[in-house]
Amino acid sequence: LLGKLKLDARLRELCLLHAVKLEGGDYEWVQHVPIALDLGANQAQIDALSKGDDKAACFSALEKAALRFTREVVVDGRASEAALAELRQHVTVREVVELIIMAGFYITLARLTESLGVENDPPMGSALIRSIEKRVQSAKAKT
Repeated sequence: LLGKLKLDARLRELCLLHAVKLEGGDYEWVQHVPIALDLGANQAQIDALSKGDDKAACFSALEKAALRFTREVVVDGRASEAALAELRQHVTVREVVELIIMAGFYITLARLTESLGVENDPPMGSALIRSIEKRVQSAKAKT
């Protein structure tokens, strides 16, 4: 999920953060805030997501559409037709599917870490992401 998606990496991280904040996943939040910042998110966006504000002025139209879609998938179990139509103005069907799968995976992970009381580790930061991306690119080059 962190290396093979067509979905923009910064957008992925913003939506991931939104999903885990809505779900209550502190471990994932701590791990992914530095990654989002490294990928170009700004502190105003992080602050807005920490408050659950997916309509803040610091988000682009694409980001607002993706964040609304993510919120509906997480909170309501499915996105509305209006949220899907809004998101489809900006991304492909594949990216919509990737967003749903990514959000689902990370809310499941949040449930796991919270239910088992997993203690927060220091953030691994983007080194992990860069390593995954490098492995994916290397595997693609071999095929």
